[in-house]
Amino acid sequence: MTFAGGNGTRFELSPQDPTVQTYLMQDAPAGQPIEYTISGAGSFPREDQGAQGGGGQGDNGQTAAGNAPGGGIGTPINTPDPLSKYKWWILGGLGLLLVAAAAFLLRKPAESAVVMPSGTIAAGTASFLSAQPSPATQAIKNTALLNVLKEELFAIESEKIAGTLSPTEYTEQKAALETVLKRALKKTP
Repeated sequence: MTFAGGNGTRFELSPQDPTVQTYLMQDAPAGQPIEYTISGAGSFPREDQGAQGGGGQGDNGQTAAGNAPGGGIGTPINTPDPLSKYKWWILGGLGLLLVAAAAFLLRKPAESAVVMPSGTIAAGTASFLSAQPSPATQAIKNTALLNVLKEELFAIESEKIAGTLSPTEYTEQKAALETVLKRALKKTP
């Protein structure tokens, strides 16, 4: 192969690899076309051929082994997938992981206390008890009810201290809460 720079271009031979001719142009002017001419036929030598002194190439640049032009990393067509023998193990593991994640996410959630706004204890208690799952035991229901009553008593006392609850509303709500609390404590074993 031959390489020739165009008019007004200065290409310098860069001897980085003795088996390949590399030309370099420094300080190329911006916005102007760079002219050069390449003629002939050739190819980069293969790494294994470079160690053998370039043996194995014919006159037309094709390798003797397989008569394939260029070379390359490997045959891309008709090669097995590198993970093909582990494909079913990987898919099975992913499926098992998905089943375990689904079982973890769909398990029965733990009992959670429902905090009701103050002033709705009479209606809230009935809706709280009906909202509990039917297979739950009475002790779990009473424990959850006691937690809700504790939170409601705390909210009433906080509103009394803050001054947002009048004394009559405070006595009415506290009496209603005490009544429900007495009934819940009677039901606990």
